[in-house]
Amino acid sequence: MIEMPGLGRALDTFTGVELALTEERANALGRIGDRLERAIRAWEELRDDGAASDDDRDEALSEVREALWMLVVQRECSGFRGDNLRQIREHYDVPEAAIRRF
Repeated sequence: MIEMPGLGRALDTFTGVELALTEERANALGRIGDRLERAIRAWEELRDDGAASDDDRDEALSEVREALWMLVVQRECSGFRGDNLRQIREHYDVPEAAIRRF
């Protein structure tokens, strides 16, 4: 067996970096998912508020669409290659109006 001084330390560092990257990808998915949930709630409140203007509802719907887009992109960057939009819709109550704008 060939000995390679320092290889164990290098592997530990590589493993630590990979772990940190994986944790950050997971945290980013969580943050963007939270943003999508907040945007959906805000849109629902404005949708149900008879005093809200069409412009306010439209802006809130645009926020939902943007958060949805960000989550799809983050999932793809994290290695999820399946039907991300379908999978997101299984977990979040994304309004059809935002899907049509997507």
